[in-house]
Amino acid sequence: MRKRWKKQSFSKIIHIIHIKRTKIGGLFIANKRTSVLWTCDKNNFLSKKEEIIRQGLAETKWPGRMEVLSEKPYVLADGAHNPQGVEALFNSLKNMFPDEKFVFLVGVMADKDYRAMMRCMYPLADTFLCATVDTSRSLQADELCQDLLEDGMSAVVSGDLLDGIQKAIALGEEKGERIIIFGSLYFIGEVKAMFE
Repeated sequence: MRKRWKKQSFSKIIHIIHIKRTKIGGLFIANKRTSVLWTCDKNNFLSKKEEIIRQGLAETKWPGRMEVLSEKPYVLADGAHNPQGVEALFNSLKNMFPDEKFVFLVGVMADKDYRAMMRCMYPLADTFLCATVDTSRSLQADELCQDLLEDGMSAVVSGDLLDGIQKAIALGEEKGERIIIFGSLYFIGEVKAMFE
């Protein structure tokens, strides 16, 4: 059974969580950072090694989660591939970039609840660029695009992934908007390889 944290310990944990310029971010990742800090506090490491913990969190990367692939143009990739993951991405984007709209490049698996995933992002979307992930489980880009158009969203089918990235960058630069890529871990792996 978990012990109740002392007020002092909890305050110290909150202080450390709010480290600026960490390489990991978003609400999903904040939960993981909190778990690490809880473990450190439980084992009495917090008071002894606060600076080491602070440095470790500041240098931690979680590939494919709120990962900035490019600053100019701004391209962020997230492996959100189910409604819960997309909701966490939505909340993170809303908190990090209030009142902004985004160009979304998406590719999803046909066996996922992709309609719920996309609907979650509607309030933040300017345009969806739809791509087909290179796997047999993938939903075809034209089917995803058609669903989005039927819901009244702006959506475009991209040819292949490279075409999708090029279109997303061009559209993002034209509109002055950030590019967010999500929908599948397979997809994020392919995208990351193109940015390396």
